[in-house]
Amino acid sequence: MAVSWLALHTHYYAVFILLAQNIFVLASAWRDANLRPKLLPWLTAQVALFGLYLPCLIMARVTLTGYGGAGDSLAFEPMLRRLLSAFPNWSQGGNASACRGAHPLGCANCGFGTWTTNMLTLRSV
Repeated sequence: MAVSWLALHTHYYAVFILLAQNIFVLASAWRDANLRPKLLPWLTAQVALFGLYLPCLIMARVTLTGYGGAGDSLAFEPMLRRLLSAFPNWSQGGNASACRGAHPLGCANCGFGTWTTNMLTLRSV
């Protein structure tokens, strides 16, 4: 938990790493009943991590949401739209099944859903 907390203080994109970890843990617990008893301590740690990081988010709120951009850099909302445009499934309703199984890490045009599906398929083999 300390490493995750420090990662959040290092870079805002660490949130995406924690999101991926949580998706993996939830998917693993969903597939394997033996892991379900460990789910409550994991979720408790994630809530504690959020509680530890919340004061920093509150203090950074004005900076994160009020930044108007400088030159060619984007304000918060357009930056978020550009970031999510990298995942067509989330921003444009893309078809994840089109490239399913194309390769183990999925297809860049399919978004995160195909990647997790392929990784779970590889795990069960």
